[in-house]
Amino acid sequence: MAREQYFNYLFVLSVSLSVTGCTTIDQSLEGLETLCAQSSLKVTTDRVYGTRHDLCEPETGDCTSLAQALTTATLCESDQPVLLLANATYLMDRPMPMHPSIRRRQVNSENEFGATGLPVVANNIIIEGNGASIRREVDESPELGALANPFRFFHVMDGGFLSIRDLTLENGLFYKVIPSAGEDIRQLGGGAIFNQGTLRLFNTHFVGNSTRRPPSHHPEPGLQYVTFRGAALFNLGDLRMVGGRIDKSFAAGPLRSGVWNERLATFDYVLFEGSVSPYAIIVNAGGEMRITRSSVHATNLIDNYSGDLDISQSQSDGFVTGAGGSVTITNSTLGGAGHEGVICGPADSSGSPTLYMENVTIARARVSPRFPESTGFGLVVRATCSAEVKNSVIAENGRQDCVVYAGGSLISSGVNMDSDNSCTGFITVSPRIGELRDNGGPTRTYMPLSGSPLIDAGGTSCPPIDQRGFPRDDGACDVGATER
Repeated sequence: MAREQYFNYLFVLSVSLSVTGCTTIDQSLEGLETLCAQSSLKVTTDRVYGTRHDLCEPETGDCTSLAQALTTATLCESDQPVLLLANATYLMDRPMPMHPSIRRRQVNSENEFGATGLPVVANNIIIEGNGASIRREVDESPELGALANPFRFFHVMDGGFLSIRDLTLENGLFYKVIPSAGEDIRQLGGGAIFNQGTLRLFNTHFVGNSTRRPPSHHPEPGLQYVTFRGAALFNLGDLRMVGGRIDKSFAAGPLRSGVWNERLATFDYVLFEGSVSPYAIIVNAGGEMRITRSSVHATNLIDNYSGDLDISQSQSDGFVTGAGGSVTITNSTLGGAGHEGVICGPADSSGSPTLYMENVTIARARVSPRFPESTGFGLVVRATCSAEVKNSVIAENGRQDCVVYAGGSLISSGVNMDSDNSCTGFITVSPRIGELRDNGGPTRTYMPLSGSPLIDAGGTSCPPIDQRGFPRDDGACDVGATER
């Protein structure tokens, strides 16, 4: 893709880059100024490692290893596109050797935040993956097994900018050995990427990344293993992901999650698959998170600890919980393959979360044989939660459509429907909806069948489109996420 076309692509997706003159960290590096003026750096092989003094070919921008390309890009302070070899697989068994000009920064990052396999991003770097994969692959060791030599792939520093397109990041691993007392661990995590700056991901795939420690090994006395947030992504900056998937993440230790956000995160057209054992696949902890036109095919939950979570035109097999802060769900479908739909309020009654749902379908949440008394609910409103539901249907759930605890508040506005008379202010009906399937649009939906009481029952005050992005323009709107 031509450089001008590439920047147009980023502009359309609201990515703004400041293109400055090419300066260098070390002006004495021979050929670097010429390299930084190249339109792109091109990796011509599937080799990962070069020497730490290697730079790409100045006159052509050709690079004989991934290390060469990313080291050169990191030494340039201007935005620098790096083009990987199409469909190549880059196998990493250790972090890259670093050029002396950036080694101190890398060491400081590792000491504070844990090991990162690729150069720490402090400038503007654009990676055009061309369908390639970067995979952490190490031999098992007698002591640590397959979890020897942990490293994530990228650390984007505060002020750094990283854009990745058409790339798979596989088998990244985070854990850190720290003193048993005294170290601040709140900013530790990220099995694949730890972001403190600006991160843009387009059609990027995360597969099998994790935060966990070796199960049967103990460090020296006075030290401990730390595994923490974000098996795939730990975000303390500005994150936007468009397309791609997050699959087979595994998190162990406290505050387990596949994605952890504390600032600003947007996911659009993203597929979340696999499981994050044993807790949430997505956690918003005090930041702002937007999930649109995305699918969660996992029984683990989306959890809003605090801050603002907005879900629209999306579908989740698992359930959404609002332990704190504000949760807004519109034009979305929940339940089906999961064990709950939405839970508002923490189990310990701390905090005062709010929930607003409009044109939502919660249906057929299953009862788990392991926990038959606490699963199979469509909407659970715990004490201290204030919930409002508008033009939605909560029906045919395995145990009960709604349960409202003492101290919780459920307000029904517009026209809402349930199937078992458990939701206060709802109309009880047989909803007559089809199976959860592809009915058009980017996510799965329940389509009202012919003769369904949901059809045209929602009045005219509703979103202009349904979950699929289809218009609600036939007069009265249907109740629920999908317009027939």
